[in-house]
Amino acid sequence: MTAPTDCLSRAACHDAAAQLLDERGEEWAAVAYFYAAYHRVRAAILVDPLFDSLVDLPKVDPRISVQHRETSRHEGRIVGGRRDVGVNDLVRTLYHPIYAEYLVLHDASVKVRYGRGISADRLAGVRACWSTVKHQYDAGALVWRGRQD
Repeated sequence: MTAPTDCLSRAACHDAAAQLLDERGEEWAAVAYFYAAYHRVRAAILVDPLFDSLVDLPKVDPRISVQHRETSRHEGRIVGGRRDVGVNDLVRTLYHPIYAEYLVLHDASVKVRYGRGISADRLAGVRACWSTVKHQYDAGALVWRGRQD
């Protein structure tokens, strides 16, 4: 099982890399910002008490099981004719207050890695989204408390 401390150590490495790249105006900072957020989310999932409840977990989303605590895929794959659950799905379902920011981070990361990249203005928005996710994690807010729209 992955330890939350391992995730947080990786997040700190990505934080440092993102900030160095960002200071140089490098769009690859967006990729590091995303992975810094991703590892914080993984740390939150690993300790979220919801995954300890075989009663409450299926009520939240019947597709989510205790085993999804260990998922590392961004998007769920089609398995047995059904779409499995990935980290993006868990963020959308469990940590709805940061989902929009997390989606911006993931999207920017994909655009830098596989698309035409992002502008300096977009990088500033990515930085703000990373800051929100980091702040929410640091404040202990990334824990299932029910959907709060």
